[in-house]
Amino acid sequence: MLAQIVATAPPAHELHDTERLAAFHLTLPQHLSLIALTTTSVIGPWSQRPGRPRATTHPSHS
Repeated sequence: MLAQIVATAPPAHELHDTERLAAFHLTLPQHLSLIALTTTSVIGPWSQRPGRPRATTHPSHS
């Protein structure tokens, strides 16, 4: 289902088109929400996201 939704999503260069985004939002299943993150909101790889406990390095791998 997500692949189909992604395939019908507006292209990134049209994200400023609020009418198109509103129409796309109406096509989403009730349990999905449309959100937008600014580039400053995305920090590095998901595995290094803030709040994630840091794994301790095993001594044999250091």
